[in-house]
Amino acid sequence: MGEDGCLQKNSARSQNCSDALLESAIQKAVLAKKSGEETLGELCVQGEQLQRTGQRLHEADQSIARAQAQTNYIRMLSRVGQSAKLVLFGLLCVVIVFSLLWKAAR
Repeated sequence: MGEDGCLQKNSARSQNCSDALLESAIQKAVLAKKSGEETLGELCVQGEQLQRTGQRLHEADQSIARAQAQTNYIRMLSRVGQSAKLVLFGLLCVVIVFSLLWKAAR
């Protein structure tokens, strides 16, 4: 009977040790799950921030494109204006030359 009692005590200790290890493993798993959920939440927040930043960058790109288009339009108008000045100057020169020729011919 002495051996049976010793075996039962060792079996009970082994069971207690196994239960404690199992409980510890469960607690670690719960903590890991909570940590994982927190990390996932943080990643979601960062993802939303990146999405908003991407939207702002897209809007800024569109604004830059509009500004470049306006600048190109203004440059084109400037060139047209310069061409118009040259044409008017040329017409003025022609009128002056014909006017001088007309006076000289009289």
